[in-house]
Amino acid sequence: MMFDEPLSRHRGYISASISAPSFPTFNGVDSSPDRASSSSAVHFSSAATAANFLHNPRVALALVPAAAFLLDLGGTAVSAVLAVGLAVSYLLDSLRTPAVVPFFAIWLSLLLSQLAFFVAASPSLASAFSSTPLAALASLLSAETTFLLGVWCSLQFKWIRIENRPIAASLERLLFACIPVAAPAIFTWASIAGFGVTDATAYHFAALACFYYWVFSLPRAPSFSPVKHETGQILGPLESCVHTLYLLFAPLLFRIATHHAVLFSSATSVCDLFLLFFIPFLFQLYMAHTRGAMWWVTKDAKQVRDIVVTNGAIAVAVVVVCLEIRIVFRSFGKYLHVPPPLDYVLVTIAMLGGAASAGAYAVGLVEDAFGSVAFTAMAVLVSAAGLACIPIVALHFSHVQSAKRFLVLVMATGLLFIFMQPPITLSWAFHSTMINTAHQSSDDISIYGLIAAKPSWPSWLLILTVLLTLAAVTSIIPIKYIVELRAFYAIGVGITLGIYICAEYFFQAMILYPLLVATIVCASVFVVFTHLPSASSPKILPWVFALLVALFPVTYLLEGQLRGLKSMEEGEVDDKFTSLFAVEGARMALLGLYATLFMLIALEIKFELASLMREKATPTSSGLPPKTRLMHQRRSHVAPSFTIKRLSIEGAWMPAVGNVATALCFGICLILNISLTGGSNRAIFFLAPILLLLNQDSNITSGFGDRQRYFPVTLAISGYLVLFALYRIFEEVWYGDVGWGLQIGGPGWLFAVKNLALLLLALPNHILFNQFMWDFVKQTDVMLLLTLPLNLPSIVMTDIITVRVLGLLGTIYSLAQYLISRQNKIAGMKYI
Repeated sequence: MMFDEPLSRHRGYISASISAPSFPTFNGVDSSPDRASSSSAVHFSSAATAANFLHNPRVALALVPAAAFLLDLGGTAVSAVLAVGLAVSYLLDSLRTPAVVPFFAIWLSLLLSQLAFFVAASPSLASAFSSTPLAALASLLSAETTFLLGVWCSLQFKWIRIENRPIAASLERLLFACIPVAAPAIFTWASIAGFGVTDATAYHFAALACFYYWVFSLPRAPSFSPVKHETGQILGPLESCVHTLYLLFAPLLFRIATHHAVLFSSATSVCDLFLLFFIPFLFQLYMAHTRGAMWWVTKDAKQVRDIVVTNGAIAVAVVVVCLEIRIVFRSFGKYLHVPPPLDYVLVTIAMLGGAASAGAYAVGLVEDAFGSVAFTAMAVLVSAAGLACIPIVALHFSHVQSAKRFLVLVMATGLLFIFMQPPITLSWAFHSTMINTAHQSSDDISIYGLIAAKPSWPSWLLILTVLLTLAAVTSIIPIKYIVELRAFYAIGVGITLGIYICAEYFFQAMILYPLLVATIVCASVFVVFTHLPSASSPKILPWVFALLVALFPVTYLLEGQLRGLKSMEEGEVDDKFTSLFAVEGARMALLGLYATLFMLIALEIKFELASLMREKATPTSSGLPPKTRLMHQRRSHVAPSFTIKRLSIEGAWMPAVGNVATALCFGICLILNISLTGGSNRAIFFLAPILLLLNQDSNITSGFGDRQRYFPVTLAISGYLVLFALYRIFEEVWYGDVGWGLQIGGPGWLFAVKNLALLLLALPNHILFNQFMWDFVKQTDVMLLLTLPLNLPSIVMTDIITVRVLGLLGTIYSLAQYLISRQNKIAGMKYI
């Protein structure tokens, strides 16, 4: 209520031209009172909307942490005074008092809190700085921050923004002029209070100065227009000049003030001085080239470019030389085996060449032919230098695992950049659509155009996901030993991969994004904590899998219902037809995604159960006599009871979850086969092996052991072909005779009877073979010889291709059963 008061409260403060405007009609006659009042409301509403302060996030980024630091420094007294003052201000605003009363109440609260700060924190400031002038400067800095907080609060009052626009514009300009000077100083003060004055404090100050220069000092459009000054921006030339001088000299002067005793004691101290000046100088030049930061010097683009290139070359040379002295030769000199002064020359050439290439790329100098050739040659040299690290690591760091892991990570990053081709602009200053266009096929461009084409930025997410996975596999990220880090890793990988899948394959279904990301996160958490379990995994992972299964129908139905209904209600006939195709394609993509996730979960559980069985297995029986070993092999059906008992102790939930995931994956794949291919006969031979992932659990498949692992495969193949053959017969008869009007002796009746009889003739071998795959009990040769010829009529006489496939498969089953039984008989006779 304080910052968004009703407009009726300020009628007395609004001028007549705003509160009651009149709009003449085209005939020169005034409009009716109702129309005038409605037009007045619209005009006033647009004026109120235009009077919003647009830079609240930027100001909050600086003033909120600063206020928190001052509250912590002031202690309980300052917090109590400020809390009471704000409560009183809120109470006055709630009582519907005039708007100026809460305004003055807030300013009075800030004033009293600042007085409390002077009283409570002055002794600690004097003892901390051990200098009266520094303590006074710190007190003035806190007072300035409190004043800026009051100015920011003032801009939240709507009556100031609407009725006093020049004052609001001045307050906005005051904030942008003062915050870049006060914020780096107060945050550096906080750093010194926490860690003391170190060599890094001045660099921290410089980094803060660069950050707040970028946030506040660049040319920004004002929130309240028109502005008084002629630049059309918030800040004028004077403020921009002061900010530039502060950026360049404040960190340097801070370094001189804090380290004046050792200022010229060594070469590294002198290099610190140069770095603290030239690094912000390089940043300012880059901002001048890309964001117009030097608009107050000149508006001629050619002059700005000449200033940036000339001064940037000098600054890069100084920074590179200082970095060599400060870091390279000081920390890595022992690795340089080239004798001096050649080592200094080679390192300088390498660093200057790399810095010159990066600078040329940053300012857009790779435009003409010569620049492109030079930049390409430099890129080839840098790539060759990178490849040279491989034999170095292999020869000299073969015992260091971290070096090998980082080398693998770097090589994988390079390969991902080559194959994924993420969107990288030709220059940070010159934005090119070359790479984005290369990601679109000719069909995409001809159908959707360049505007509606798919975005190419998701490839960055896929690269990040692959690199995180490699880092976890190579133990660069120690997720094996830290459970919390494992959880963050699983959730992070799930989020990046989920956003990639959403943006790449479902970029027109915004409503599915939260559900899809939640699905991928659940799958990632399940796989990671199944492979690397924690103490709470047996309790949490079944619920995670249950959530994943529950999201499947919700996402599938939501895609069709919401998008399908919306497309049917709106748009023309062609748009409805296209939308229906889009919904159907999205549904097929959803089914494929969930089938992949369930397959991954089933594979992971199968792997973990196999590992568990190997760890808990009894000693091998290789030392037993052959006859005893054969008897042990023949008694393998006794093992399930021991297996169930072992799984009930640890990991009892895994077989059931794996079976559910396998069944869901197989069912979804069958649906995709029917939807995409119309029910191909060949597809079942590729889909049925999915059932090899079934496990023995203690409830449903307790009698299912290792000997029966092929039974679901053969049963699924036979069952699918039989059902599909029956459907084909029904389809031919139904559509051929237009209903159930079949006459005995008619063509439809003869077709159905003939093919049903041939289907029944092909079934005995399938039944016998599936029974054999369950119990491995040998059938008599007479039975096999009698059932084998029954397949021949099905192969020769049928009109349905599925029945012919059943006949051929029954023949193969019969021969395979005979050969397997004969081989087992011969193996048994050898040991007898």
